[in-house]
Amino acid sequence: VHVCSSDLMSSRELKDEEKSQVEGTTIAYDGIALLVNPENKVKNISLEDVKKVYTGEITNWKELGGDDSPIVVISREEGSGTRDAFQEIVGYESEELAKDATISDGSGAVKTAVAGNENAIGFASFEFIDDSVAALKVNDVEATADNVKAGGYKLSRPYLLVTKKDSLTEAGTALIDYVLSAEGQQIVKENKLITLE
Repeated sequence: VHVCSSDLMSSRELKDEEKSQVEGTTIAYDGIALLVNPENKVKNISLEDVKKVYTGEITNWKELGGDDSPIVVISREEGSGTRDAFQEIVGYESEELAKDATISDGSGAVKTAVAGNENAIGFASFEFIDDSVAALKVNDVEATADNVKAGGYKLSRPYLLVTKKDSLTEAGTALIDYVLSAEGQQIVKENKLITLE
């Protein structure tokens, strides 16, 4: 179906300069979990301290109330949408990433690395949370879908259908309506994203 020549998906909020040309309809959310090894004593971290860890200002778990052990920082590869969203929310640029950070190709690799190292920290979408890792609270808020929807869990991003202003076709409107319907939101759920309701 031809919807509109300029329809696209975005996994972040629109920037101010983009809002003058396009409109975004939120169709789902994704939470980004800060994963640590289940043996780690640290259970909560502030967003400010997340930035300090990922830029190399905080290098030892004792600075966060944990053991006297070096923090093993794990990040995603350049070009990863999850990495881009994480850096934008936390507030640092790629060149500021801690120099000794380990780069993992894919969220599954991040989870495996964290599960195998008591001193590691990494980030991945909520779908990668299981018993092999623990998700830190961020600013005292648990990493849950409900907290993402309520706006309390800050490491999250919207998935948008983006359309050019004043050029949305009937088919485009129908597609948006379908994705927002109960049936469309079931597909969102099956794809391990967080539904709107």
